[in-house]
Amino acid sequence: MGDVFDSIASFFSHFEKHGNYCEIDKEKKSVELIISGEYEQYDVLCFIDETDIFRLYIRNILKVPRGKMAYACVLANMINEEAFPTFTISTDDGDLMSGIHFPVKGCKLSRDTVKLIFGITVTHTDMYYPAFQKLINTDVNPKEALEARVAAASYLNVGPRKKE
Repeated sequence: MGDVFDSIASFFSHFEKHGNYCEIDKEKKSVELIISGEYEQYDVLCFIDETDIFRLYIRNILKVPRGKMAYACVLANMINEEAFPTFTISTDDGDLMSGIHFPVKGCKLSRDTVKLIFGITVTHTDMYYPAFQKLINTDVNPKEALEARVAAASYLNVGPRKKE
């Protein structure tokens, strides 16, 4: 399994070298990273779990207030039907999260593949962030909020940014 995590660590170490907060824990096979997205700073967690599942999450994207929880869940389901990675919302604290996961047991995962998966996840989050923001901050239904999404940028534009 070292080969797979080595590719993950290799890709994310690039962010650390460019001044981003990045913590790579080879023992836990995990990476924590703070990056700047198009609209927000994102808290990224990437790891390989005990069942050899690769997991990449963008956590704490925004807080969904209790009064908007039902509509936000409907919006997340609408997005999840048409796109991948998926959005989830914690019913405990309202944290919106996007993520992707898949098995890697016996696989080789190249640095370029990690870059692609990471880029897709960040771009996807950026693309739908305005919809959740509109839903939370205005009086619209999920369908109207979904109209606020923006065209996604190429994953090639997603990369390390220096701290400001």
